[in-house]
Amino acid sequence: MARPIEPAELLLQANQLASRGKTTPPRTVDLRQAVSSAYYALYHCITRQVTLYILPQAQSSERYEFVRHFKHDGILQVCNWILRQNDQTPAQTRECSSTMRTSKELLTIADTFKQLQQQRHQADYDHGAEFTKEEVLGVIQLSTAAIEIIMRLSKVNPITLRCDPTFELFAAHVTLKAQMRPV
Repeated sequence: MARPIEPAELLLQANQLASRGKTTPPRTVDLRQAVSSAYYALYHCITRQVTLYILPQAQSSERYEFVRHFKHDGILQVCNWILRQNDQTPAQTRECSSTMRTSKELLTIADTFKQLQQQRHQADYDHGAEFTKEEVLGVIQLSTAAIEIIMRLSKVNPITLRCDPTFELFAAHVTLKAQMRPV
């Protein structure tokens, strides 16, 4: 049976790694892994909640298969459209991007995703990058706050059977940026 990747477990791991070394500073490798885990907690929260929105009646196995098609750079591209970080926003998404920008919460998610992805790249690939325990705990806090926002925005209203309209747009655009991967 498939066991889903749980954002809460990744955040717990990140906190444990950053908090190691009670009498001495945490090891560099632990701080790097904590940054990576905080990023992946946010990434997996986004992909899970978008999948639940797109496929609310699907079996778990179908959702686990679907979620594998999301791409990190696709989510980043949507975040950049929201943040107006590039002049590459396609004409057909400009109106929706403008609507998404009206949500301070979605702006926070987009900015946090972008920051955490950059920091994860540093942690995983930049041998010269240095992290302090305080910086890493700040990264974990950013991830936690963004996850809380996603959970709030993606919650379905039992009366209207809809979630936040800006999250619906975000979910649609993230899904459109997903690509089928060869099996």
